[in-house]
Amino acid sequence: MSGYLDHDYEFLFKVSPGDVVVDVGAGPCGEFTQSVLDRASIVVAIEPYSKNLRRLHELFGCDPKVVIVGKAVWFRSGDGLLNFEPKGWDGGCSMVCPLSEKERVKVDTLDNLVGELDLKRIDFLKMDVEGAELEALECANRTLAMTRHVVVAAYHLRDGRNTCDWVEKLLGACGFRTIVHETPPGMPLVYGTREAVEVGARKQNLKITADNG
Repeated sequence: MSGYLDHDYEFLFKVSPGDVVVDVGAGPCGEFTQSVLDRASIVVAIEPYSKNLRRLHELFGCDPKVVIVGKAVWFRSGDGLLNFEPKGWDGGCSMVCPLSEKERVKVDTLDNLVGELDLKRIDFLKMDVEGAELEALECANRTLAMTRHVVVAAYHLRDGRNTCDWVEKLLGACGFRTIVHETPPGMPLVYGTREAVEVGARKQNLKITADNG
């Protein structure tokens, strides 16, 4: 669900051995899924775009630790139109950004998808959905309640500004301590945790924005 960028989704919180990981917006090659597969007990890779899904099945279809879900995370269940760019943005797609082509896809809420998989906990939730993070988080309260760490790419523009402030507020309301990290500047990732926040001297470009402990 995203055009992959070299983000360090584990900059603040690492996936530990045995963790349950959900990768919302697994992208064209499942880079984040691949990077944590040796440590996670299971990775749920969620991606709606048919081109990307074919690649994910080629890469992970025989791996018992990876569950591939071919749907867009949205605020409702049913069908929706996914926008994509066939040239110049490899694997890039979005439910909200206007791009040159459209594809009809299945959509569902994150709560529904997690419920269908019967997950009892999520240790690390990564989300990069190219601007649709507001809709994706709108119906994810039950999922967030069972999540320990979350990181959301929140640099996408909605109404002329990036989604960072909205994502921070939503995660804070769900009981997370939230931290913003921008690398490069202007490309914020919002991290949320239910554990104590320890920011060492090596951590730079950070803004601790909420402490709901």
